[in-house]
Amino acid sequence: MADKYKSPELCNYYCSNQCPIGQQYVPEIKMKELPQIILETVASLNKMNKKQERLIEITAHGIIDNDELDDFIYIQEELEKYR
Repeated sequence: MADKYKSPELCNYYCSNQCPIGQQYVPEIKMKELPQIILETVASLNKMNKKQERLIEITAHGIIDNDELDDFIYIQEELEKYR
C-alpha cells in the first residue's frame, strides 16, 4: 500500500501500531512540515549556544567554584545526550 499510495509513512504506521513485534521495537514517527522542523532545530541550537556560553563562563578562569558545580554537571550531562 505504501508503494501504491506513495506514502512511505504507512510502513512506519503499520509497524508501530499493528505489528506485534514492531509495537515493541519501532517508535511511531510523527510527520512534520519543513517550517516546524526548521524552527525546532533552531530552538535546539539556541539552547546549545546558551549552554556553551555558560560552560565557557564556568571554565574560563581554570577553576570550577562550588556555586558553578551544579551548572557544570548539568551542562556536561546534557552534552552527553548529543554524543
